[in-house]
Amino acid sequence: MHVSTRMPLNANPIEDWARTRELQRETATTLAAAAATLAATRSRNSGHLSARLNAIAARLRAPLRVVVAGEFNTGKTTLCNRLIGVDALPTSALPMTNLWTRIYAAPSIEAFVRTTSGKREPIGAVTAAVADWSSLDIGAPSDRLAGIELIDLPGLADPRFDRTIALVRNAHPNVLLWCTSSTQACKESERSEWSQLAPALLARSFLVLTFSDLVKSPSDRTKLMRRAEDMAAGVFAGVVKVSSKTAPASDSDDTTPSDIAHAWGEVCRQLSRLGKRRCQLAVSLAHRILSRRA
Repeated sequence: MHVSTRMPLNANPIEDWARTRELQRETATTLAAAAATLAATRSRNSGHLSARLNAIAARLRAPLRVVVAGEFNTGKTTLCNRLIGVDALPTSALPMTNLWTRIYAAPSIEAFVRTTSGKREPIGAVTAAVADWSSLDIGAPSDRLAGIELIDLPGLADPRFDRTIALVRNAHPNVLLWCTSSTQACKESERSEWSQLAPALLARSFLVLTFSDLVKSPSDRTKLMRRAEDMAAGVFAGVVKVSSKTAPASDSDDTTPSDIAHAWGEVCRQLSRLGKRRCQLAVSLAHRILSRRA
């Protein structure tokens, strides 16, 4: 079995991520073919080894997970809508406040409720009481969701609910976007929360200054960015800022309409690096598995 995981460098992170997705698909297809060939040999351990190869291939086909987290009222849901370019998620106070939401690619907007019993029902015909809802599944027609699941988590430090940083860990993020409102950014409580997460995860994640257009003074914007960069240094991959969705831009606002494009490009850069590493590790592990054939 031979799979090349080397790819030409591409300065455009979105195009690079598209190429990485193709590499993942090709690698998964090759591993699945090797598993089928191995299973057909009917040797003593071929069934077990074939199943392991198929499991690796299935993992490569699974979408990578971008998790949006932070304290409550920091613009997480607004950020999710802006990232995918579709108003798929309600930003008003609804029974969904205490639920985490998975957003995935679909031909058109669709919404399902997952209950505590594991049942999945269309939100318009759900029979379970709100108290029995565990999460939401939202499909959205967005090219940016190709190969990605976007997870919108309920806010931490919300006095109405007892939530801990375990909520973030249990979402199993591949890339984390930690939202902090520019009007009350980078509180010590936030640093205490994200410091409990794995350093490897934070190193490919971003501190996101939301509502950055609401900070009008140039000097205040400079101080805010300096404080955010100081807190992120050696922890996050970087700091990105995004404006509020509806606030008007002004001549004094240093946030351009490309803020989301820049943020998404940085996410794609991390996803591409991670996807390539996953392919390399998958091929390495597959060679080790195939070397154990009886």
